[in-house]
Amino acid sequence: MPVAPTQSNLLKLKRKLKIAEEGYSLLDEKREVMIMELMRNIRGFKEMEEEVTKELKEAYDSLLKAWVYTGKKKIENSIGDEEKVNVEVRFRSVMGIPVPELLLDVPSKKVQTSLDSTDEYFDEAFIRFREVIEIIARWAAKEILIWRLGSEISKTQKRVNALEKIFIPQYKEDINIIEDSLEEEEREEFFRMKRLKRGER
Repeated sequence: MPVAPTQSNLLKLKRKLKIAEEGYSLLDEKREVMIMELMRNIRGFKEMEEEVTKELKEAYDSLLKAWVYTGKKKIENSIGDEEKVNVEVRFRSVMGIPVPELLLDVPSKKVQTSLDSTDEYFDEAFIRFREVIEIIARWAAKEILIWRLGSEISKTQKRVNALEKIFIPQYKEDINIIEDSLEEEEREEFFRMKRLKRGER
């Protein structure tokens, strides 16, 4: 819809343009910082993923051995409630994005069972799964952070594009149209006043 060529509309549009340009500058800066943060977190993530896969495989291999040599019943009886992992989820802010942080209370590496109820296969599986839980928690937190950063970068990019390609050009065009129209009115008024003065003489 065309904007009426008035001085008040011109001032409004200039204010909107200023806000849009400031918003564009801030969002563009935020996007650049988030991209750097994303790249920093991506580095080493593949290695962490490979470590999780390797440690999980070794942990399951150990569990399979324990299953065979120790027996399912003994394994189930050997792990009590005290061996459960307590997980607390806290949120921290990265570039204004809430990111979960997993705080683990993992049982001690010392196997809390009697010597006659377990063997080396059980002990090894127990320790390996304890270690792999901590690795998975770090990996999961990193993956969530990368995903959220990527999502926020995408949203910010859309806003930057909208300001750069739609709003700012439109405000500038409307300002030019109003300024041209007001200048034309001023010229017409000037010539009208000149004609009136000539008529008075």
